[in-house]
Amino acid sequence: MASALFAVAGMALAQVKELKFSGQNPKGHPIATGMEKFAELVAAKSAGKIKVNLYVGGTLGGDQAVISSVQGGTVDMHVGNIGIMASQVR
Repeated sequence: MASALFAVAGMALAQVKELKFSGQNPKGHPIATGMEKFAELVAAKSAGKIKVNLYVGGTLGGDQAVISSVQGGTVDMHVGNIGIMASQVR
């Protein structure tokens, strides 16, 4: 029984953690290029245990919608218009 528990725990530890990183700028824009570099560094520094999936060009929606998704936990990170954050502070 104990060995089965350790096997399941080991499988959970071996899984890759995936993060959603959203941005409004299109591929090729300096901010999108920075997002790509960030994803590369995270993969390298975590030995592939963390993968950052990029969603550029507003593919997940506008700033307001994506910020709501970040608050709700369905998107992990977002790079967008900082001005919109003023209405989000509570």
